[in-house]
Amino acid sequence: MSAKSLTFEEVEVGTRCTKVFHIINYSPDVTTQYQVVQTRCNDVGEGVAYSVLELDNHCGVIEPRSTATVVVTARPEIPYNHYRRLWVLVRHAAEPLYVDCIVNSFNADHHPMKLTYAHVKLWRAITSADLSSFPPPNSNDNKLPPSVALDDSEGPSNGWEELVKATGLVSERAVTFGACSPANGPYLRKISVNNPSPGRVMVYWPSRNATCKPAFEIRPGSGEIPGSNTREFTIEYHPPTEGDCRYTVASMDCVMVPKENRSANYESLERNFSCRSYRFGDAAMLVPPHTSTIVATAHSWPSERHAEPKVTVNSATKESTSVRFRGVTPGQTDAQVS
Repeated sequence: MSAKSLTFEEVEVGTRCTKVFHIINYSPDVTTQYQVVQTRCNDVGEGVAYSVLELDNHCGVIEPRSTATVVVTARPEIPYNHYRRLWVLVRHAAEPLYVDCIVNSFNADHHPMKLTYAHVKLWRAITSADLSSFPPPNSNDNKLPPSVALDDSEGPSNGWEELVKATGLVSERAVTFGACSPANGPYLRKISVNNPSPGRVMVYWPSRNATCKPAFEIRPGSGEIPGSNTREFTIEYHPPTEGDCRYTVASMDCVMVPKENRSANYESLERNFSCRSYRFGDAAMLVPPHTSTIVATAHSWPSERHAEPKVTVNSATKESTSVRFRGVTPGQTDAQVS
């Protein structure tokens, strides 16, 4: 990977900003494939953005001694700091690669404090260290600055575990509506978002400011969740018009932003890292928002019609259509891109 992080500085709400990162194949004779773990959306209409980040060239083939370029576009609709780790699977690679994406957005009324990669590294280092309090008891300082010495090449101790584990913050990671008739819509599904921290958080769904009616709509589009509490949201699916039979899939971001904490004394790591104010908080200890993703699927094919999607494999030989995994032991995870 050409970079560990991509930072989009000062992106105004309603505008777009683009950056790129490169995946380099240094092998002199081995061709490989890659894929960024990001569910693509279809049939969402113009002006609909279920996610702050949009990817181009998210998968492909890398020839020997060649480079693949992935384009990442930030398109914020809400003035807040956005953080997301993009995972990249590469064939033959023992561990998944990643790049941390940070978007600082603002509008005329709200201009949050700037989130940096140093904040992300510090936050991840402290949470992975499983400290019971912060700052550490032996520290003479009342805070650690974001310039704390951390190795830029330091990655997750277990990339597969972090990639596949469920956070437990959303009740469902996949919502399936199945067959839906346009005459009987909209169709509703309930999901709940959990805030396990003692402080308040605001939950935002980026699609709430869409310029046209999206296929999937979340109500309410935003809401506050008190500490150690849960809130329910409704996903509405609006089928296309009669006779327009199609499959619809959307990867919807649920963004949890820590609310303000006016107290100067923090007794636990959870309180310190769950209740940080953009306006009144300590800029050296700014906390990245958390993003969970829900994938919703539905189709409007009549039940009496054959509605299986047609799949073709771009391969000249039968042997190359198989996917072979390395030897794994129980509890391990592996993946291959084909």
